[in-house]
Amino acid sequence: DMTAEDWDKRKYDVMSVILFDKFYRNKELRKSLVDTGDKYLEETNHWKDDCWGVDIKIGGQNNLGKILPVVVLLII
Repeated sequence: DMTAEDWDKRKYDVMSVILFDKFYRNKELRKSLVDTGDKYLEETNHWKDDCWGVDIKIGGQNNLGKILPVVVLLII
């Protein structure tokens, strides 16, 4: 069984693989992502997700926004 600690160690790698797969498989999404160029990407939210995004009230780490530019480099 995977513990919360185990998940915390693997979640960035898992999300990276999922995002790569999502954008690699879908040509339109891939183009949209690549077309962002060097823009700052942020998953702004209001549901208190401070790991993957940035909550409008509490802030956050924006790990999704940090992973997406790496995905771009892998798919171009």
